[in-house]
Amino acid sequence: LLQRRALDGGASVQIVRHAQGGYPTASSADGRYVYYTGGRTDPSIWRAEVATGKEEKLLEGLLPGCWACWELGKEGLYYIGASTATGADAKLMVFDLETRKTRALAEVPQPMPPLGTGALSVGPDGRRFLMVRVSRANTDVMRVEGFR
Repeated sequence: LLQRRALDGGASVQIVRHAQGGYPTASSADGRYVYYTGGRTDPSIWRAEVATGKEEKLLEGLLPGCWACWELGKEGLYYIGASTATGADAKLMVFDLETRKTRALAEVPQPMPPLGTGALSVGPDGRRFLMVRVSRANTDVMRVEGFR
C-alpha cells in the first residue's frame, strides 16, 4: 500500500487503498495527486488525491503486463497502449488530464520490452521518447565433458 511520510520523521499516512495498486508512482507537479498503476497485471492507471485519499481510475489500455510503461509529463499521462497482450499494435499514447481524451502519438518499434519492464521516458518538450527495446536473445546448450 502506498504511504507518505515526512523526511524528518513522523507517522506514515496511507494514501492508496487500492488492493493491488501503488506501483510505480508519480506525483503531480503541485503535489496534489499521486499516480499509479492498478497492479502488475492490471492495465489501468489511477490517481489518488493526497489530502483526501480519494482514488479515481483514469484510463484502461496500458500494455498488459508492462506496468512500468508510463510516465507523467507535460501534456498528461504518456503510456504504451495496446489492444493485445503481445503488444503487436503498441502505440505511444497520451491521456490529457484536463479533457480526459486519449490520442495516439507514435507507433512503438517491436519487439516489446519483457513483461514487467518498460523504462518509458518522454522528453520535456514531448517530441521524443525513449524506451527499452529487447534484442533477440539466443542461448545455446553446450555439453562439457570431464567437468568437475
